[in-house]
Amino acid sequence: MPDVTDEAIVLTVQQLNWMLDGFDLWRNRPHQVLTPRFMA
Repeated sequence: MPDVTDEAIVLTVQQLNWMLDGFDLWRNRPHQVLTPRFMA
């Protein structure tokens, strides 16, 4: 069973990848969960 902190880290990495791609996470909220480019 994954730890809650592990899930938080994965979300942070996903958001970081979006920001690095110039994706404004808060302005352009995706309708679907995008696949992160880098898998932890």
